[in-house]
Amino acid sequence: MNNADPWQFEFRDPGSSPDVSVIVCAHGLSDVTMTCLQALNESQHVNTARAEIILVDDASPDDTLQRVRDIRGLRILELSENVGFLKACNAGLQEARGQHIVFLNNDTESVGRWLDPLLETLDRRPEALVVGSRLVYPDGTLQEAGGIVFNDGSGWNYGRGIDPFDPRVTFERQVDYVSGASLLARGEFLRQRGGFDERYAPAYYEDTDLCFAAREAGGQVWYQPASIVTHYEGQSNGTGETTGIKAYQPINRKKFQQRWADSLVRHWAPDAANVPSARQRSTHGRILVIENEVPTPDQDSGSVRITAVMRAMLDLGYSVTFLPANGWRRDPYTRRLESMGVEVLGVPDQWWAHIAEMAASISHVWISRPAVAQMFLARVRHAIPHATLVYDTVDLHSLRLEREATTTADGQRRREALVQQIQEMELIDLADVAVVVSPHEEGLLRERTKSPVVIVPNVHVDYEHHVTPAGRSGLLFIGGFAHTPNEDAMLWFVSEILPRVTQQVPDAHVTIVGSEPTPAVLALAGENVTVAGWVPDTLPVYEAARIAIAPLRYGAGVKGKVGEAMSLGVPMVMTSIASEGMHIEHGVHALVADDPQEFADHVADLVTNDDLWRTLSHNGKRLIHDHFGVDATRAMVADALAAGDRAREMAWV
Repeated sequence: MNNADPWQFEFRDPGSSPDVSVIVCAHGLSDVTMTCLQALNESQHVNTARAEIILVDDASPDDTLQRVRDIRGLRILELSENVGFLKACNAGLQEARGQHIVFLNNDTESVGRWLDPLLETLDRRPEALVVGSRLVYPDGTLQEAGGIVFNDGSGWNYGRGIDPFDPRVTFERQVDYVSGASLLARGEFLRQRGGFDERYAPAYYEDTDLCFAAREAGGQVWYQPASIVTHYEGQSNGTGETTGIKAYQPINRKKFQQRWADSLVRHWAPDAANVPSARQRSTHGRILVIENEVPTPDQDSGSVRITAVMRAMLDLGYSVTFLPANGWRRDPYTRRLESMGVEVLGVPDQWWAHIAEMAASISHVWISRPAVAQMFLARVRHAIPHATLVYDTVDLHSLRLEREATTTADGQRRREALVQQIQEMELIDLADVAVVVSPHEEGLLRERTKSPVVIVPNVHVDYEHHVTPAGRSGLLFIGGFAHTPNEDAMLWFVSEILPRVTQQVPDAHVTIVGSEPTPAVLALAGENVTVAGWVPDTLPVYEAARIAIAPLRYGAGVKGKVGEAMSLGVPMVMTSIASEGMHIEHGVHALVADDPQEFADHVADLVTNDDLWRTLSHNGKRLIHDHFGVDATRAMVADALAAGDRAREMAWV
């Protein structure tokens, strides 16, 4: 290497079978190419993928080859004549040893951990055949967050010029195309196709054509915002369309339009007003989900449920936008939703204009909880009058208040329950369909309203590991204490039930896990009680516990703590309130008791009887899979949306 050259680096050896080949093509502009290679070299320290770097020199007229020849670890392919970008890329593909292929413009600088997120997208999304990066200008503004192709074959770089961390561009989504400036393709697909279609040589529209071919092959094209690449657009070929290589852009557009005419008829018309809707591909339109706050699945079962509901919507082919009523884009929870493919907005008043802009593509609005529905129901009806409106009760708040009033003999609570019931029924009548979580609540509403009522209960993923009682000990309660029924449950258990348990099992010990433990709950800690508070991962405590308990005396809906424990194979002792809506048979799936002594006897039985333990563990897991698994939830979400659509159609008749 020239000792006067400021760039002195080498690439690490990826071995004989790299995870990915990064192909960079260059024709002159050696300083630009060296900047690109240096950025790739620096990124090795934060990306774990085993990557080989291939530089295809397309007969550079300058000193490019001289400057790169001695860079250790860089594979160099010298072309004897200038063939243009497209054929140079295909030549690089012929030399590539990587499982997958990244095409990277030489006028780019990869930013930090840019490569791993692209490959992780392929791992998480088996249907993904092409994935593209978030492209930014050197001044820090956004160049492109996925591309739009209109029905005349023209393109639109979505997000150009805005803040690259605007919520509209920070979530993963399917798009019409991603730019070849930084494009990952699944190796098997790309090699079977032979690379870019050479009808577009020397350049332009080859990347867009590849994305359309990916969908033709049954795959998908994804934009990955976690991969950030700076692009010095136009350094290689300029930006005008009348001279040089750039002149091929309008020519190749016509070729592209002819090649994909059958597909383009399903695309949006070339109108800026269509951009907010066209920026994301979906087969069923968009659902706007409005909840009080960004869900926190590691803290409460309601968050687990709404997250699973949104995943079901995505699986059904909908795009999903989430609006938190409190306006807080809380991390890391927002990032987790965005990696699922959910757009997460912020303060409602700041984003209502954006919602209105994409109203044409919003087919449904899913609003949860009475306080949130009161805030937004009328506004949604005005802004998106054609959308089907789903009111998700989460649980009937009035029923929970009524039961609390009965348990505590609180007259004020009884009055609050009546007011809440009137409010909930008004909201249900305004919506097209009401969603509840249990058959009991469904039955109550069917007596009170003519609106359709659909059950969408809690959701639990199958636990694949074999479960045995060996090595387990102790009792476990999990529940957030901002929810008053959980505080009441543990106060009752420790004072009325635990003493009866220790008479039979002297060393019995209960661990209480849950966020925001109240002073009364903290005061329960003692020889037989540990108050652990919130834990970041509940799986280890479930795997250590012999028994899970749910001594709830009041509440409503389906209890997440019950489904979670049973899905993990931990046998349960619970009250009839806790078992509500779960299809639980006493002695088959769990043990159910409302009397303190009977509850204590069941706990003692499970501590000593391994055969009973195994029976309840197996049957409980089977029950959750059949009624509360991912497939069942997807079907029930689809039923809720369809019921709302039918009700809306009838209203227009």
